[in-house]
Amino acid sequence: DPVVLQRNGRPSYQIASLTDDLDQRTDLIVRGEDLLGSTACQVHLAEVLGHRSFAQATFIHHPLVRDAQGRKLSKTAGDGTHAPAGRDDRRLARIRRLRDRLEAGLSAPGPA
Repeated sequence: DPVVLQRNGRPSYQIASLTDDLDQRTDLIVRGEDLLGSTACQVHLAEVLGHRSFAQATFIHHPLVRDAQGRKLSKTAGDGTHAPAGRDDRRLARIRRLRDRLEAGLSAPGPA
């Protein structure tokens, strides 16, 4: 069973994220591939709560972005959204290529 409340009484990531997505009527959700299980859990919770349309959102799970030591970059670990000037330009280029591929795929016409 998914955890919906933390021990401190606060909503879990699953509930907080789902609530934000529903409240903002989010229809495009891009996450790291490590959150694939969370997506499945949130789709299930949304259905149980009567929000079946949530499953119609577009979900994209991208490969994890790692630093030079192979460590996963993460906002929760305090990693910033921008690399310091001159630091690992190849990684930044890879992120930009991934962004461009995502944008191109989203603008491509779907199957007829």
